[in-house]
Amino acid sequence: MCIVVASLRCAQRAQPSQMMLMLGGGILGSMILDIDHSQSAFGKRVLPLLIPIATVFGHRGISHSLLAVAGMSWLIWWSLHHLRWHQGYAVPMVAGVATGYLSHLAGGWLTISGVPLL
Repeated sequence: MCIVVASLRCAQRAQPSQMMLMLGGGILGSMILDIDHSQSAFGKRVLPLLIPIATVFGHRGISHSLLAVAGMSWLIWWSLHHLRWHQGYAVPMVAGVATGYLSHLAGGWLTISGVPLL
């Protein structure tokens, strides 16, 4: 919940380029969870990654957990930091990814099969 509030606060003061990064991050974050599902729009595009991930973790495994939100957010921030992205652009991207990821999880929690919390 804190990430969503932080994203909304960032959006209020953001420049147009930062808004685009946050929006793009949100789209990426909401789709990347289904990298382990062969019929997803994202999974079809990254088939070489899909097969080992789906084999090891299965669908709605660890990728659909709060632990994965933290891990993915940290991984993206770390990557952008080492690519020397300015914090004014890296933070909106990470906030967007985390918000998109959380929105996908919230939708998954509403289904009958649900998702693991950790």
